[in-house]
Amino acid sequence: MKEEAVGETTTEKNGETQTWHSGDWTPAPRKNVPYNGIEISGTPTYDATTGRFLSADVEIVDCTYDKEGVGSSLDALTVDEGWVGIPPAMQPVSPPVADPKFTASGNLQLRRGSSAILVGVDFSYGLEGQHHEELGFVFGFPTTVAEEPEATGAGPARNRRR
Repeated sequence: MKEEAVGETTTEKNGETQTWHSGDWTPAPRKNVPYNGIEISGTPTYDATTGRFLSADVEIVDCTYDKEGVGSSLDALTVDEGWVGIPPAMQPVSPPVADPKFTASGNLQLRRGSSAILVGVDFSYGLEGQHHEELGFVFGFPTTVAEEPEATGAGPARNRRR
């Protein structure tokens, strides 16, 4: 369990990581592009004293042009932020430049549901001329660490080709 001091609040990144795959995901990468789809994972952070949800670190990995995937992340995303744009993945060069192998563009949000904090998506990705769109709630986090994960009622996002 990792603890960090944030102002006067002690937090714990002790929530279970949740993962979602796009509808075109396959267990093994294909031999040609697109190699695979999108993987979104999130790890919640809870207040160490009250056990209440504070934020989540969310990572988006795009495997369209790279078998290993090209990732982008949103750290400490909160419910209060509303819809947040997915940042481009950056190549590890100086100065950093956007990685053209990262095709995901759109938004993510955390929304408080009746029994969980839900991760909502509204984005597109994929090969030029063959974009897929994802819209909906992909997974949820318990509102407190005392709750069991995945009693959320969140279903799969809708996958559409455009």
